[in-house]
Amino acid sequence: MSAESGGQTIEEGGSREWLLGCEGFRVDGPEGRLVGHVAAPIYGFSARWDRPSALAIRGPDGTFALELDAIQSVFPAEARIVLRALELPAQARP
Repeated sequence: MSAESGGQTIEEGGSREWLLGCEGFRVDGPEGRLVGHVAAPIYGFSARWDRPSALAIRGPDGTFALELDAIQSVFPAEARIVLRALELPAQARP
């Protein structure tokens, strides 16, 4: 998945503005399997209101925090996020 196919990577422009409106987005693993849906952005203790530090993901086995470095691409038009091939929390594994 790349910007050429309609996705935006978190590194593009250094902006995380797309995170502010991603509640409800589908979250897929790198192989395309559903991991869950975005419940809400999570803010660190001293984080700015416009810079979430993680996302709360509601999956089939509960809700878990997903660090932003786990995100490969976001597809706003599809309301979908694709993850990198990283070790996910147990409740996020399909």
